[in-house]
Amino acid sequence: RYTRQEGLVDPNRDFPFDLFNSNDCMQTIAGRTLNELFRDNIFQLCFTFHGGVELIGYEWGATSYSNTYFSPDDTAQSQLAKAFSLYGSRWSGHPDYET
Repeated sequence: RYTRQEGLVDPNRDFPFDLFNSNDCMQTIAGRTLNELFRDNIFQLCFTFHGGVELIGYEWGATSYSNTYFSPDDTAQSQLAKAFSLYGSRWSGHPDYET
């Protein structure tokens, strides 16, 4: 499996969440660039393309942060994921996306 690294740091793991040392985050150009984009802009909706899996999903992996399995905007994210799934599954010969 191919993983991209800058030095010895994987940009996909270069974000300041649950770290004990603040010097351990934003070490890569990719991480710093994304940080500045999110600091300067308000994104209402964002798509990501992932090479390892094909799905319609949404972000929320912070059960250690709030002790809940549901994001604050779970209803909206769930509705968007279902709509994207319906749209994407209509392409010829493609099975329904799981949400």
